Amino acid sequence: INVTLNLMDDQSEQVAVSIFDLSSREVAAYSISSQTGKNNIELTLPQVENGIYFLSLKTNQETFSKRIVIQN
Repeated sequence: INVTLNLMDDQSEQVAVSIFDLSSREVAAYSISSQTGKNNIELTLPQVENGIYFLSLKTNQETFSKRIVIQN
């Protein structure tokens, strides 16, 4: 399963991306080097069941969370 993230960053930095299931169990984790400006980040998720997951993205300055739905 592939997920594409579009990230606009005002500086080059390490970005931590984690995927959690509804029971808050981490099912995947990534460390990505972003560049200043627009970043298109392609992630390949492990085989997971259909359902609702949460994507957490942490930069040096902020943390974002987004609900995602996996349907195979």
